[in-house]
Amino acid sequence: MTRSRIEGLLTAFTKLITKDKQHTFIETDAVRYVYQALMDPTSDEQQILDNAFTLIFAFDEIVALGYRESVNMSQVRTFIEMDSHEERVYVAVRQTQEREAKQKMREKAKELSKLQRTQQLGNKNVGSTITSSLPVSSTTDFREPTVGDRAIGSSISSSLPPSRPRGTSKALKLGSKAGQGLFSQVNEEQLVTELRQEETPGTVTAPAAAESEEPVTVTVEEKLKCEVARDGGVARSCELSGIMQVLIKEEAYRRVKISVECEDESVQIQTHPSIDKELFKQQKLIGLRQKSFPLGVSVGVLKYRRVSTSGDDWPPLIINAWPNGNNCNLELQINKPLHDITINIPCPSQPMVNECSEGDYEWKRKTLTWKLSFLNMDSPNATIDFDLNETLQNDDFFPITCNFQSEGNLSGIKVLSVYNEDDEEGEEVKYASENKLIVEKYEIA
Repeated sequence: MTRSRIEGLLTAFTKLITKDKQHTFIETDAVRYVYQALMDPTSDEQQILDNAFTLIFAFDEIVALGYRESVNMSQVRTFIEMDSHEERVYVAVRQTQEREAKQKMREKAKELSKLQRTQQLGNKNVGSTITSSLPVSSTTDFREPTVGDRAIGSSISSSLPPSRPRGTSKALKLGSKAGQGLFSQVNEEQLVTELRQEETPGTVTAPAAAESEEPVTVTVEEKLKCEVARDGGVARSCELSGIMQVLIKEEAYRRVKISVECEDESVQIQTHPSIDKELFKQQKLIGLRQKSFPLGVSVGVLKYRRVSTSGDDWPPLIINAWPNGNNCNLELQINKPLHDITINIPCPSQPMVNECSEGDYEWKRKTLTWKLSFLNMDSPNATIDFDLNETLQNDDFFPITCNFQSEGNLSGIKVLSVYNEDDEEGEEVKYASENKLIVEKYEIA
């Protein structure tokens, strides 16, 4: 389809829409238009442009050959967010190759610099020895330069800053056969690297798994999207997804088995195809069927989702808001130990805080930010009360956005022990455990 054809269809589309009716699709003789009206009033043209490809992919999952597919929003979101393990391994290999090439270049440069300094020192010593043996003459004569003169000239030139060498050089060159040999020797299963992603709000920068001294590292990374009602703290929609990854750093521990538990029945767990599913189902042990874990590469072993929006410990954070004209009182309650809590409350004018039981606060860009460093189950509540110099509608204090970190993972999945399958005595293996939480959205609406 040509560009002029697409522009013509878009121009005709706006004329087909009637303001007094709602549509999800419009048909003409030659084409069918399928569209979705914006339900979020805060969305603007720039946000749509920034997410253009995501929207196109979403419509592609919903509509095929002009007909609607039988999929729900959760499935569409899963399809869009799917990533490729092979691509991640390829990027990791490429980054490691670049780092090793740079390290080789630095080492070679140091060797050349040391060799050059040694040659300079040797030339100076030879020049001074030969010069001291020359006869001293009181007359000035013009003659051909002797061996001693050339030695002196060599000594002086060697003390000057070295010029760029001309001609061929045997130093390390990118793109040469030596460099290609270096890249070809890199084994994917012997790389110790971890992909870095752009930090988003709510991300804790934990120490890299490769920096741990233990031979086995188990990392649980979670993402949370949640919308909580302002009255009663009931979660209208809450989506928690996570992945457990294992990093093996020593050859002797490539056949380990990991014992885990999860007491929350609302968590749905899916293991990697290479994991022994019967072993996990019966004994809650994570182990490979036939293969060994790759060395130096962090691999995902299981994924999970929490589908329930209710429970004694859910949602993890509740805010009861009591707006009343020019006054607002907020009560914060946690169901899990949290730290680095940030509450953002819309305030068009600078508020006067009457009470703040925990933490600090600041007003900037028409937002009151309330920060609490830590809350545990011994003191799960905190309050803040403030006044404004103008009267607002209750809806003007919303939505309230939140960000926080958890002491453990929110799913409750725990690693009990790690032991080596090849060890006849079955002794436990020392391991490091990490938890990462990304709060993509947590809103009191």
